[in-house]
This record gives sequence, C-alpha cells and structure tokens, in this order.
Amino acid sequence: MYFGKEAVTEGFAYVLEHTFCRLVYVKQRNEYKQLIRRKKQMYREESTNSLINNLREPKLFWKQVRKMTYRCVSTCNIPPDEWVQHFQMVFSECNNSGSFSPTDLPTLSIDCPTDNCECLNESISSSEVTSAIKQLKIGKSPGPDGIISEMLKASSTFVVPLLVKLFNLILVSGQYPRSWCKSIIVPLHKRGDNSVPDNYRGISLISIFSKVFLHIVHSRLQTWVGENDIIVEEQAGFRRGYGTVDNIFVLRGVIDRYLSRHKKLFVAFIDFKKAFDSVNREALWTILNNYGIKGNVVNVLKSMYDSVSSCVRCADGLSEYFECLSGLKQGCKCSPLLFSIMVNIVALEVKKRSKHGVQLMPNTSDIVILLFADDIVLMSDTVVGLQHQLSNLHISAGSLGLVVNVQKSKTMVFRGGGHLAAHERWYIGDDVLETVKEYKYLGTMLSTKLSTNVALTELAGRAKAAVCQICRSLRKLVWVTPEVFSKIFDAQVQPVLLYAAEVWGSEDCSIIEKIHLYALKQFLNVAVKTPNAMIYGDTGRYPLYIGATMRTLKYWLRILRMDESRLPHRVYTMMMNNIETGANWAFKVRELLQNNNLSHVWWAQRVNDETSFLCRMKEGLVNTFKETWLCKLQSSERYSFYREIKSTWEVENYLHVLDKKVFRDIFIRFRFGVSEMYIHKYRYENEYQRLCPLCKEGDEDEDHMLFRCPVLCDLRNKYIVPHVHPDNDKRIMQEILAATETCVIRAVAMYLYYAFQRRCQAIEMSNYDLFTD
Repeated sequence: MYFGKEAVTEGFAYVLEHTFCRLVYVKQRNEYKQLIRRKKQMYREESTNSLINNLREPKLFWKQVRKMTYRCVSTCNIPPDEWVQHFQMVFSECNNSGSFSPTDLPTLSIDCPTDNCECLNESISSSEVTSAIKQLKIGKSPGPDGIISEMLKASSTFVVPLLVKLFNLILVSGQYPRSWCKSIIVPLHKRGDNSVPDNYRGISLISIFSKVFLHIVHSRLQTWVGENDIIVEEQAGFRRGYGTVDNIFVLRGVIDRYLSRHKKLFVAFIDFKKAFDSVNREALWTILNNYGIKGNVVNVLKSMYDSVSSCVRCADGLSEYFECLSGLKQGCKCSPLLFSIMVNIVALEVKKRSKHGVQLMPNTSDIVILLFADDIVLMSDTVVGLQHQLSNLHISAGSLGLVVNVQKSKTMVFRGGGHLAAHERWYIGDDVLETVKEYKYLGTMLSTKLSTNVALTELAGRAKAAVCQICRSLRKLVWVTPEVFSKIFDAQVQPVLLYAAEVWGSEDCSIIEKIHLYALKQFLNVAVKTPNAMIYGDTGRYPLYIGATMRTLKYWLRILRMDESRLPHRVYTMMMNNIETGANWAFKVRELLQNNNLSHVWWAQRVNDETSFLCRMKEGLVNTFKETWLCKLQSSERYSFYREIKSTWEVENYLHVLDKKVFRDIFIRFRFGVSEMYIHKYRYENEYQRLCPLCKEGDEDEDHMLFRCPVLCDLRNKYIVPHVHPDNDKRIMQEILAATETCVIRAVAMYLYYAFQRRCQAIEMSNYDLFTD
C-alpha cells in the first residue's frame, strides 16, 4: 500500500496531538535508534575481530582493508557514443609528423642474421603453455570470452595438450584468431572533471587464451632481445635487472658531479603524446625486420594488428565495437617490449648524431640520453648541445609516429644559483619548452640545486594524505592492534616514504620521520607534541632511517655485482674517483660503513656473505638507536616518571588488552604525562595550581592520584587494592603501570578513567561556585 506525502504528514500530526500515541511513537523511535546503534556496534566488533584474525591470511586481510579504505567515486554520465568517439580518436589516428622510410633507421651495431631468430619460430611446447598458465594472475576480470584465469588454472591438466595444438596451428599458419583481436576497454578515472573522457585512461580486457599465447611470444622475444643485446644500456624500462632507481641514481649522480664543480647541467624531460597509442605499425614491422626478427612470430603479430577492435564498458553495458587502426594493442603482453624495441631506434639516433653530452670520466663515451619506457631524459653541458639532441629526437621520433607533448615536456638548468641567461631556452620544432625549477622524474622530485629536502617533502605530503585516509578508515573499527596498524602502514605508507631511498637513504631523514611519528601518534590518539621517545618505546617501532640506510647498502652491494658496462656502475666509478673532492653518494656510503666499524668492507669493495653482512649492519643500527633512546630517557627530567615504568624495549601489552578507546586513551596519556593533571598540563610553568582539585590536601602528582587522594579511596579499593598494596614505593608504581597481566591493566585503566571523571566534575563544581559567588 502506498501512502502519499500529505497522508504521512497528517498521520504524524495526529500522533503528536494525542499523548498516548506520542508516547508509543517516542518509545518505538528510541528502540529503533538503539537497535541501529547495537547493530553498528556489532558490525564494528565483527570487522575488528575479523581483521585481527586474518593477520596471517594476507589475501583475506587485504581484501577487508581495501573494503574499508575504498572511496566511492561518483559515476560519470558520459554516454556510450561519446566514449566510442573518444577512443576511436585515440586508437585510429596515426600521428605521423613525417613520412616513414626504412632508410631513416640507423645501421644496427650488432649482427643479426636472418637465421638467428629460429628460436622465436620453434614449435610451442607443453612446458611453455604450463608456465604461462601458472603466471596468470587470479582475481582479474575476464575478456570478451568471459573465461577467468581460475578456470584455466583448475583445468590445466586437460587444457594444456589442446592449447599446444591450437597455438602451434596459429604459429605455423600465421593467422591470429579474429575473436582474440577483440578487447573490452574499461575507463578508469585519473583526475579532474569526471565528465571529460580525456581524464580517463583505458584498461583493456582481452581473451584469456590470447593472454597465454602472447605470454609465450613475449617470453621468447624477451630472451632473444636480451641474448642479442638489442636494447641500449640507457633503457631501464621493461627489463630484468633494471628499475627506476637505476635511472634516478645515474641522473642524480651526474647532476651532483656538475654542481660540485660549480658548473651547469642542461637537462630536458621528454613526454610523448599517448606514446603507445600513436605508434606507426609499418615502422614497427620494418624495425623488427631490420633487427632480424622475422618468420612466423612476426606474421602472427601482423595478423593480430590487422583486425584489432575494441568496445567500451559503460554504465549501461558494452558499446559497439570499433577498429583500432594505430598504436600498440592495449592489454597485450608483448606491447611494452615492442615499444622498447621501437623507441630504441630513437635512442640510437640521438646517441649517434648528438654532441656535447656528459662525460663521466676521460676516454669514455658521453651520456646523452636516459630512458625508462617512454620517459626520456636528454642531457648536455652546453645549451647548443641540448638543442641539438632535442632536434634529433624530434625528427627520429616523428618518423615513427611519436609526437612530443610540448605542454608536459620540460627543461631544467641544474645550477648552484642565479638566474637563467637569455639564451638558455630550447625548442621542439617551433614550440618553446618551458624551463622549470622543479620536476618529478620517475616519482622523485628534482630541484635545480638537487635538494634532497625538496624530494622528501613531496614524498611526505603524499604519505601524510595516505595516513589520514587510513586513520579515517580504521576509526570505523572498535579498536586496532599494533600489528594491524603496523602491517597497513608498512604496506601502504612506508613504500611512499622510502621511495628511491637507495639514493638518499644515507642523508637526513627527519622530514619523512615526522610522518611516521604523526601516524603513530594518530594511532595512540595523543597530541603531536607528545615526546617521540615515548612513542617509539610503547609501540616498539624503529625510525625509518634504519630502513632507508639498509636500502642504500643493498643498492651499493647491487652496484658492486653489476657489470662494468652498466650505467650505475660507471657513475659509481666516477664517484669513487672524485670521493675526496666532495660528499657524493659513495662518500656517504663509506662514512656509513666507517661509523659502524666496517671500514674493511669498504676498502675490500666486496662482501662474501651479503646476508650476514646486512644482518650485522641492521643489528648495529638498531642497537645504536636503542642506546640513544635510553640515554635520552636518562638525561631528561621530562622522562622522570616514564623511565620508572618503562624498562624494556617492546610493544606494550596494554595496546592489545585495552579494547575500549576511552580506557586506552586515559591510560596512555597518564603514562606519557600528557593528561589533564596539573603537573602534566602546566609542566613548564613556574607557578601553577599544585593542590589536588579533589581533596585539596596535597600536591597533585602521579603518586597522589594513584595511591594518596582520599576522595578516590572507594575506586582504589575496587580496582587497585585487589592487585597491589599501595604505598610510596616506586616499584609498586612500576608494578601496576608496566604490568603485562590483562586483569591488572584493565583494572588500572578503569580506575584512571573513573578517577579523571570525578576530577573533572570537581573542577566544574569549583568553577560554578566561583561564578555564582
């Protein structure tokens, strides 16, 4: 039965006019609200217990954390036709700034005869198919065929022989199945207005069988490319044994070298417009042929790209399919490697034709370019040299369909100070590139003076936002154990704070440590000004500089294991040759080892047992911090009460026992000396009210609150006396505040809670009497 708005309004008016009906209504309303509160509390308790119980079940634990931290994004109202038009424009326009010709490609520096690619065209074995199926990720959305990876993994015993026959038939015939060429594009919002398609990036879902087949092709190509040394050393993207840290280390090392010599270094950061989506496919086939990659594998890839089509998943379902005439196939395992092979031509062109690069040491080749996938860095020690590199890159990239994004590409002049000269400006074609003072390269912020503080401040800002989001989510729970908080922090915040710590880990880390302490104080629900030594002591956490230092040492060991031709090793050698002239990265590593009595390791420049060395180093850093922490407690009067109740470095048991927020908060603040007691509140003032506001008979301090105040005698007999016999012995204070027994901790917390409640009431009554008088 449906009641209109007017009928409901009249019904409420009738109820409120009659006393009996109003009482019934109020009673039912209150019962309903109480029911809601009980259900909310039950849900919070169940969520809390589930999270704690799943600590050793990573999959279930992180599934629940993601559910808690998920922020609902408002859905867009972009119609399907607009999505199709947007992605058609992205995938169907070949952005060629000039006609492509095979003669524009540089001569290959390696010998790649035609018969050298036989391994690429061999028959596919069952072991290859089995390995590819094992590497499929679970929990992923299916493609157009609707088959998920879990199905394939569960039936691999029966499916593998069939797939071997099918894949070999495809390889021999060179014909890629048309149904595998289709994909579903899922738009994911990046930033900005969610009604603008350009603010989304598309994730493509492809057939599960095509994933397995392309995984095998990619594995063969990657092995062949590595064995034949196709990719230039300057490319660190999509390569085993390479990473973002390598390029960051090389670039910072070069910049630091020039700054230490009071010279300028001119650098350009290049960004391409939709690099993967604008690749000229004809240029790609020519490049593969010139490298010696021929035969069935290339025929299959060409067949796949002959009929690539996609649809868009919209709010109302799937859109119509449309052709993708340019670019590399989204979702294809081979696409990143094919792009690396293609952009390798650009790197070779720039290296071959450019001048005035950066020479690390005498009689060595210059560094003119660094690459990480499509992120390109050009560098020169002259203005003319950088412009020459930009011009070469613009021409060679344009012939392959790659167009420089002038708005996002920037230049920087690394220098000790001063203004830019009038001639220090650079062009891409007829467009001027903006010269900036700061630029984020591969996730780390670079400034003109190479200030580490600038980079750490940016990391700290991102990490603090993550901490706030985590704390908001955890407040939905009844309580949080230290293990739960630490696990979430170490997985979601610490990687942000320690990003690229391999490069800056030996320097001052106080900026990021503030975020670590901020997070711990949020967890303990204490003020920001609470002494840090107490925070470390009760949570059992160590400062992040220990982790940062260990990352630096691990990277140092990794550099020592590198081949001498690797760029990080060459930069490290340059640092070693100039170690006495400035405090470079190698100098700081040497200082770090010397401070920990490991000078012999530095002079040997090798470590026989890396595991034991790292364990010894970490143990030394931890012990040094503990000694510093203990000395701080002993030397400052601020910790006079805390050091009486804190004797060992460990996570305090009260953080596990006190599952009621009000009891835990008052217990923590009393331990830390940040409660509302006069001795805590006015600690640094010479004159303040010392008398206990309850009894007015003695000075209010910790001993008086716990054992002396006569007004609290009934609470003391109920909660304290059953566990200890109070006297003025400091060991009794330690016995109850440093207790590990659950019953003692809860009794003391309840005593403090009700005692402070009574104290608050006494102060309010005293203030009321003063006001009325």
